[in-house]
Amino acid sequence: TIPKMIEQYRASTAPALIWGEERLTFRDLIGDAEKIACCLRRSGIRKGDRIILSIKRSSDYVRAWLGTLFAGAVQVTFHDGWPDQLIQAAMHECSPSLVIDEAMVQSFCACRIPDEEAGRISEMIDALQGSDPFQIVYTSGSTGKPKGVVNSHFSAVDRTLAKASNRLPRYFVQNCERLLLDCSLGFVLSSYCICLCLLNGKTIVLPSQEDLRTPASLEACIRRYHVDTIHVSPSRFLQYRADPAFAQLLGQIRLLLSGSEPLSEYAAGLMCRSGCQEVIFI
Repeated sequence: TIPKMIEQYRASTAPALIWGEERLTFRDLIGDAEKIACCLRRSGIRKGDRIILSIKRSSDYVRAWLGTLFAGAVQVTFHDGWPDQLIQAAMHECSPSLVIDEAMVQSFCACRIPDEEAGRISEMIDALQGSDPFQIVYTSGSTGKPKGVVNSHFSAVDRTLAKASNRLPRYFVQNCERLLLDCSLGFVLSSYCICLCLLNGKTIVLPSQEDLRTPASLEACIRRYHVDTIHVSPSRFLQYRADPAFAQLLGQIRLLLSGSEPLSEYAAGLMCRSGCQEVIFI
């Protein structure tokens, strides 16, 4: 399971998350996640309960994402900009036990957790099974009613843990340190990138919306935070490829991930000749 795999980094002071000027080590992030899990259990949350993360892009989102899993619950995040009617329909379908916002995360992280409660969280993590769900991801709804897809702990661990059969995680672990998480938090790709980093002891870099606004601002962000891995959709690559700042950006990174939409042979060829050290299509 995801919590069990992250346990190995409990004492690590390596950076797990960068958000603006904030740096969270693995030890800090796991400590906050445990506090959130304990507070969720105090409020009646039990294994398998659904929790909506109504949190904007920030370090609090990753804290809540992990804290929800430490509590044995299932996290749900909706797409940015979804109209209220879609959100209400999805909430009715997944029947959440709780909706978490930024204020609740801050309140939870400020709590003091007695040793006996922390012990119960460890017992709960031990009781989790790989087949247990950790997330419900909703499709965008662009072709009709959004559909909720359930992802299990095992599927996330199996796809993102570095091992002989996983070329992407293996290359990432051997050659990279920091991944820029630029996609919507409502996409399954965001959880894939979070697991790819946290399960392998690497760093998530969360850029601001201003950082993502133009190729020049994105290039400056990559340089500022020493990012070596990014994800670029084929359509955005084709939109940006003639920009000099984008060409400079590609020359700085070790791994370019691309996917999330149909990929043409033309776009794939351009990416492979873009100057990146490695391109992997997902």
